[in-house]
Amino acid sequence: MFLKINQKISDFVEIHKKGMLILDILNRIINLLNGKNQKELTDYLGLRDTAFSDWKHGKSESYKKYLIEISEFFGVSIDYLVYGKSKYLSGLPDEEQECLQKFKKLSPIDRGRILERMDTMYSAYTPEQKENVS
Repeated sequence: MFLKINQKISDFVEIHKKGMLILDILNRIINLLNGKNQKELTDYLGLRDTAFSDWKHGKSESYKKYLIEISEFFGVSIDYLVYGKSKYLSGLPDEEQECLQKFKKLSPIDRGRILERMDTMYSAYTPEQKENVS
């Protein structure tokens, strides 16, 4: 896995040298912020508050060093950040990944409420229904 990630980063650097993808990556990061504060991202990365602004204004390209951490922060694949492919990390269907991403954004109390509601709903299933749930 580590070698695969390093290869993707190397591919990205080669493409970047050709002057491609930068705006796309930054646009994807901006879209992923979706209600989050830029400061949350820079704090997560351990960078100064102005780092994100520097990226947007072309003053810095330090984000290239943080693609793995940025993908982890947003819960997306590096392929999505760099190429716009396969947004989510796992092999789960998009609908399930979307639920997981929303669940992660909930407070611990709300997460508990959701899990309780799911348990209640699932316990109402008959044994046959439970077998047929995919």
